[in-house]
Amino acid sequence: MNAIVTTTINGKTEALEKFSQQPGWTLIVVGDQKTPDREHQGDWCIYLDTDTQNKFAPKLSKLLGWNTIQRRNIGFLYAYCMGAELIATVDDDNIPNDGWHWRCHNCLGKTKDAITLSNKSICGDPLCYVTNTFWHRGYPLHLLNSRQEYNVSFKDIEPLVQVGFWDGDPDIDAIQRINNLGKINYTTGVMEPFVFSNYSPFNSQNTVLKREALPYYCCLPGIGRMDDIWGAYLLEKELGFEKVVYSGITVRQKRNEQDVLQNMNDEWFGYKFTYRFIKNDCDLTQNFIPPLTRKFYTMYRKAYDNI
Repeated sequence: MNAIVTTTINGKTEALEKFSQQPGWTLIVVGDQKTPDREHQGDWCIYLDTDTQNKFAPKLSKLLGWNTIQRRNIGFLYAYCMGAELIATVDDDNIPNDGWHWRCHNCLGKTKDAITLSNKSICGDPLCYVTNTFWHRGYPLHLLNSRQEYNVSFKDIEPLVQVGFWDGDPDIDAIQRINNLGKINYTTGVMEPFVFSNYSPFNSQNTVLKREALPYYCCLPGIGRMDDIWGAYLLEKELGFEKVVYSGITVRQKRNEQDVLQNMNDEWFGYKFTYRFIKNDCDLTQNFIPPLTRKFYTMYRKAYDNI
């Protein structure tokens, strides 16, 4: 079986309803204290309420705390225990396009003559290949001046992670939203799959992982809106840069209402430390890493070892 994992404080959104209808996929919704439990009852999804989460992963649940998007980590572990071969991590405001159920993973497990981007920097920006306007959330601000300086080659790859792009509202940081007065609309044409030969950020809103890759990916607590991005960097460190393939648009985002100033506050840690984090090869023992983050990552990885 294949599993789609998300967390929400909302009821059955348009995106969740459509994800629940994807053939060959089972939707797992991870609830929180603000989630209206009643709206997620029934056979349209597997709903993990607060009591279920506490019983299934008591130590992880306690460490994560409540009212946080990082509770989707418990959904990842639950999907793995169910035996899922593919695990998609999505957001409740990303509406799947027609054919999502196969297009979201059509590059996985295959050897392809893929476009490979490389540059002299330590990190590539996935959006640099599709737009000159924005950079991806979590891309180190220290490297903005060189983000479009890359070389293109072709290489056979066997990816374990496929990252899909989005029409509508892109995943960019608060600096860009403020600069554009919140008026963001993004689209791009059909693109060939591509990989990077160095670190690159990807998010948790439209990404599919093969089973063997999942233990190396998580949304880290304690670091604000870098939770999924730094999880991506850690996965690339463990599995290799070219195990992550970027593919075409498979969802349309109708972004939930958010406070851009609060987002900026939550991103400040990343603005300050992301470059340093990856420059030192994502070493979680660096002195600026919160103890909560280190403790969680160790506990999360051990949870998979015990399955």
